[in-house]
Amino acid sequence: MNKLLFLFSLITSIIFVIPYSVKAEGDFMVTPAKMELELKPGTKTSFDISITNRTGRTATFLLGAEDITSEENGDVKLLGMFAGSFPLKDYIKASFREIEINDGEKSVVSITVDLPVWIKDPGLYGAVTITLLNPASVGGNARIQTQIGVPILVSTGLQAKVAGRIDLFDTLSGRKIIFSGPVDLKISYSNEGDLHLRPGGIIEITNLFGMKSEPAIVGPWFVLPGSTRSILTTLGTPYSFGRYTLGLTINNGVDNKLENAKLVVWVLPWRILLAIFAGLVVLYVLLRMFGLFEIKFKNTWLKK
Repeated sequence: MNKLLFLFSLITSIIFVIPYSVKAEGDFMVTPAKMELELKPGTKTSFDISITNRTGRTATFLLGAEDITSEENGDVKLLGMFAGSFPLKDYIKASFREIEINDGEKSVVSITVDLPVWIKDPGLYGAVTITLLNPASVGGNARIQTQIGVPILVSTGLQAKVAGRIDLFDTLSGRKIIFSGPVDLKISYSNEGDLHLRPGGIIEITNLFGMKSEPAIVGPWFVLPGSTRSILTTLGTPYSFGRYTLGLTINNGVDNKLENAKLVVWVLPWRILLAIFAGLVVLYVLLRMFGLFEIKFKNTWLKK
């Protein structure tokens, strides 16, 4: 009887706590992820973006434009109605303000960037915004909006201050002794100029014996003016072991200036260390046993 009461109370609690089962909506995809342009003041150019509807239904998309800036971690932030330090939104036009796309289909929209002649900045930064309007609601009249921004980075060819530096080259955890491979690294690059940079480069890997592995390629990634942006990369395997010297060489992607940084990491996987320790213990025990056997054998032989 008690079991039946427990089962009944469990079922009723589930019914009241979770009154509805909501099927998750799909998503939509926009390509390219970003666009870089070289455009002089007083000129214009166009490019296409593709919108693929994977929401599971016919959907309406609104197109707009916003200026962008960087978050504290360097990621792109849309500014909405506000103007950025290097504004571009007023010069971005889409061929459609609104477009309806059937589920599973892709539509192409032309984007035009038209710069006036009075532009003075060496770089301008904005984004095309694509907003999905979803009339579906969850338990009421809520209107769900999902937005994707495609950053547009414009170089105007005007005189620019190009200034960047490696801000950080370290393990992701900050520790120099790692107890399991592979090794996760973090590289941060600061842009102190007024034009976006595209840092990228290689990491040379040298082991304890001076032997070099094939260099690892990092980047490129873009860094907006006045910001610091990071990239993560992973080196090695679960079987990496020993001391490694990592040499980073970065090109800022604009004037080919090179910078270098070095990092020394010890990789000491605990499983390998445990196996080595166990092997030493077994070897020690065997040697002790052999030594005792040898002593007994000699004593017996001398007595004879």
